[in-house]
Amino acid sequence: MSNFYLSLGSNINPKKNLVTAINNLNQAFEVGKISNFYLNSAAGFEGSHFINGCLEILDNYQTFDQTNAILKSIEDSLERDRYKPKFSSRPIDLDIVLVVENGEIVFTSDEIKEYDFVSIPLKEIITHEMSNALGIMRANNPTFEKIDIYL
Repeated sequence: MSNFYLSLGSNINPKKNLVTAINNLNQAFEVGKISNFYLNSAAGFEGSHFINGCLEILDNYQTFDQTNAILKSIEDSLERDRYKPKFSSRPIDLDIVLVVENGEIVFTSDEIKEYDFVSIPLKEIITHEMSNALGIMRANNPTFEKIDIYL
């Protein structure tokens, strides 16, 4: 049994698409903690600002690949265009960034260290010990603006 930690992001109708994605995740999994959401600049391309956050999937019996397939189907249901370049505008992006099995970290994504828009909200929903193990030391990025997402 594993806990999966996801990064969520959108810059096309972001509030609507994030709420829809979270509702779909709630139907597919047992959702635990949900971070604050933050407005931030597009990374890797010129485009509209993104809203990003993280959430926890509890007690997941699915494998990594099975969980990822469900995430991709949710992205597809929100009309994610897989033919666009990796760094482009999108209605939703759902990425597994951390997997914990029986209290042990078994998977980490490079995105945790590469992007504050992943590490800052992730730090809000993981334990202090996990945060230290992942090397997430920064408290907040003052350039990020918290955004209210009403579920």
